[in-house]
Amino acid sequence: MSNFTEQHRQDMAFNMRGIIDQLLDGYEQFEKHKSHWLQKDGIQNCWDARKSVLNKNKKWKCVIELYDEKLKMITITDYGTFGLTGNRFTSEEMNRDLQVSERWCRFENYAFANDDAKDKELLGSRGRGKFIFTGVSKTNTIFYDTLRDDGVYRIGKRMVEKTKIPNWVEDGDSAKQILKENTNDILKPLDHVGTRIIIMQPSHEVIKDFNNGKLAEFISDTWWEIIKKYNAIIILKNKSRITTIKSFADKYYNNIPKSEQKIWSKKNIKIPNWENIKIKNLYILYDPNIIFDDRYQGIAIQRGGMNICRKTTDEFIGPDLSKHITGYVTCERDFEKELRKSEGVEHYSYNWGRVPAKDLRDLLHSEILDFAEKELGLNQKQQASNEHENKAKNRAKSKANQIAKIFGFAKGGIRRSNIRGGPGSKKLAKKLQVQLNDCKFPNKKTERVNYGQSLHDIGARIINNMGRQDVNVALRIMIRSIERNDLIFNEPIFVNKDIGVKSSSNTRYYHMKSLLIDKNNFAPGQYKITSDISLMKPFDKFKKAERMDKSEISFWVEQDPPEGGIWEDFVMVKSFDTFSEPKNKQRADHIPGTRPNTYILQINQSHRDTKICLDKDDENELAKYQYSLTIPELCIIDLEMGHNIIFKEDDIKHPELIAAIQKHTVDKYTDDEYMDDV
Repeated sequence: MSNFTEQHRQDMAFNMRGIIDQLLDGYEQFEKHKSHWLQKDGIQNCWDARKSVLNKNKKWKCVIELYDEKLKMITITDYGTFGLTGNRFTSEEMNRDLQVSERWCRFENYAFANDDAKDKELLGSRGRGKFIFTGVSKTNTIFYDTLRDDGVYRIGKRMVEKTKIPNWVEDGDSAKQILKENTNDILKPLDHVGTRIIIMQPSHEVIKDFNNGKLAEFISDTWWEIIKKYNAIIILKNKSRITTIKSFADKYYNNIPKSEQKIWSKKNIKIPNWENIKIKNLYILYDPNIIFDDRYQGIAIQRGGMNICRKTTDEFIGPDLSKHITGYVTCERDFEKELRKSEGVEHYSYNWGRVPAKDLRDLLHSEILDFAEKELGLNQKQQASNEHENKAKNRAKSKANQIAKIFGFAKGGIRRSNIRGGPGSKKLAKKLQVQLNDCKFPNKKTERVNYGQSLHDIGARIINNMGRQDVNVALRIMIRSIERNDLIFNEPIFVNKDIGVKSSSNTRYYHMKSLLIDKNNFAPGQYKITSDISLMKPFDKFKKAERMDKSEISFWVEQDPPEGGIWEDFVMVKSFDTFSEPKNKQRADHIPGTRPNTYILQINQSHRDTKICLDKDDENELAKYQYSLTIPELCIIDLEMGHNIIFKEDDIKHPELIAAIQKHTVDKYTDDEYMDDV
């Protein structure tokens, strides 16, 4: 029987740099700052290696130091840990299970499960985070040394090459000499049991975040729990400057409300569908005088002492209250273990549609709504009023679409690229505008996407219509489930919090990535790609973090989109302050919808006519008012797009004729003959 000979065997080659780039792209979907990845995974490694589970002996410490003169380096050094214990195994020897004590072998290799020890839950999973260290190095090179309880001093080196990721290792005096020569004698061998990561030539942005205080900010929020509860000491050093990180909790989780603050603090809350398993602590702070940055807005989901991510409260109580809320939740260890199954591999997200994260989300929904009703004045009357408004909107939209079809405005046939941002577009009246790219669907004729297919070229750009004023904005791109009303992946797929936009300019498109539709993240139903921009600094009457504009595109997973009409939605806007004169005084405006050739009617809530109508709390009057606003907008859409439905080609040559036709159209379709049927 013939068979292949061993000398003709060849292992498959991998583009290792490409694989590492893809892995790091996974982190960038959730967090723009590489320094955030660095501190999260760097300190996680140190905390997982602690000897004392609760740090009762107070010996655990992590020191992150920047060397920025003769040789640029960042070191992460731990104390009160085991060091990189264990042996170095060959590939063949690693076919067996690795014991917890084989720390060196795990650090040298990839995707070997980091099982929990008996007495503590380990935060790491399969070692993806170790590649962050090479990823933030300009030369893709790190060293790592350790001193162990057995007296062994060892140094290792890792470098990412095109098709390989080699590791080198030396012990004893040879190791000390290698350290001396490769760090210009700046670093000395460790003199305590522990481990040190040495990142060569760290990227400029990481050094920048180290120096401007962002790194300290990130650590304070990510690791507040172990600092506060377990006396964990985390230090940043740069030349002679030494900073001991204070817990984010010291500022916002102190349980002593200041004037106008409201606090909701509960312990031992039973989790629905989980017998005898509880949330240990739920803490919610509302401060009407603070608009929390997106990074700190919402409820921090803690696991093992680390802030994994924040669950925003927008979907429960709306954005107006949510921007003033921060807090955290901690769970019992048995539930944390289960929760880990719903956690993203980068430790920045949860799949909120999957149990057990779904059960936690439902509990948070109930508690936050309870808090808003009892402490923030969200009452049944307001909820009933919202219900009246929704019914009125649906009635008005139905009638408006019916009339638009009578005119000849039928949805479909014109792709968004032909209507978004074109000549005369009303959207351009905004002082700052965000514009999603027309992403490519698998089938050009439908917004349906099936499993295994991808949406391509997802990206957004920013347009500055503020004259000579340069601005700095934060840009987010998110994927939201309409049925579940939550973010897929729990976080934006793209965030950039420091975009400088020159006056009268269009920035380049940001992100421009593809999105694979899979069963793990997408149930059948409707989703929206949403992009928004917020100010980084206050300007004129606009506050810091104020949202200036939003753009959306819908898609459906494993479902055909509904037929619908030209009017996709009606939304109440607090004011038209983001528009320039005279459009900021309008009663209504239209913007492109999330589907081709559809529109969203924006209603100016601060306009006198709108306020009078809302004050009456009359569903019939509100429905008729909203419908009436659509007729002038249809006239404008016809002129903007050149459809020649209301205005014929010859009419456009005569301004007085345009005015007369518009007046006649508005008067006719807002008369009792049509209004009484709304």
